[in-house]
Amino acid sequence: MLRKAFKKNSYDVILGYAVIPSILVAYAALKLKSAVIVSERSNPSIYSNTYKVARFIAYRLADGGVFQTEEAKRYFNNYKKLNKKIIANPIDLEILPEVHSGKRRKRIVTVGRLVEVKNHQLLIDSFSEIADVYPNYTVAIYGDGPLKNRLLESIKEKNLNDKIAIFDSTPNVLEEIYEDEIFILTSNTEGFPNALVEAMALGIPSISSDCAVGGPRELFKGQSRGILFEVKSKESLKKALIKLLENQEYRNEISQQSILIRNELNSKEIAKYWMEFMTDLRDAKLKNNA
Repeated sequence: MLRKAFKKNSYDVILGYAVIPSILVAYAALKLKSAVIVSERSNPSIYSNTYKVARFIAYRLADGGVFQTEEAKRYFNNYKKLNKKIIANPIDLEILPEVHSGKRRKRIVTVGRLVEVKNHQLLIDSFSEIADVYPNYTVAIYGDGPLKNRLLESIKEKNLNDKIAIFDSTPNVLEEIYEDEIFILTSNTEGFPNALVEAMALGIPSISSDCAVGGPRELFKGQSRGILFEVKSKESLKKALIKLLENQEYRNEISQQSILIRNELNSKEIAKYWMEFMTDLRDAKLKNNA
């Protein structure tokens, strides 16, 4: 069905957005005149061998590949004929609240599905060891998922029901968190963490695991816009958290640097990168087909 549609409409460019769509369009567009772009939206190493074999062939049939980070792009260095481009996820400035200009609420916040890979348990464990030292601070976790009851039980066991709360996912979560003092991402792996991007765009000083495939590392420009900690390390996260809690000036500095991401990832600018890449591949394909 896909191939029939491609042949009927003679598209200039066909884009597969994420791995499975990329595999499908690469095969369906075989020997057609359309330029084919595949893209990775998460850690490319996490897929099963079946998908990796299918992808191995499909990406060699494609004309271009879009990746979110340099680390993800390097994973495909052996695909010599694939024209590779890094394009980050965009920020829609129209839905972002204004950066909070007053005193921030003494709350540490995270946003994400309640699943193993997001590792919210690490935040609970780390905060539990310093909660008494910082009695004015609370933790808010926004998200739904299969681990909710387990996380709630852990909070109860640590006698932190008055300190750590789990809130259901909400479409206006940015309005809920824009006044918060610290954002934390504890994921074991990520593609390009949109929740972290949005927190930074709101000027919330942020901490993140230094997880594959390097999204937080690139967003933080090393560590000038946030603090990285070792994946799955309670001590590393606790150290980073204490560093921010103890230093108001440092929090302000990170906040000001983070806000710059609003312009860098403006959706209009990101759209230009996509259009330029697609146009270049289309023109190259037309030249080869001439």
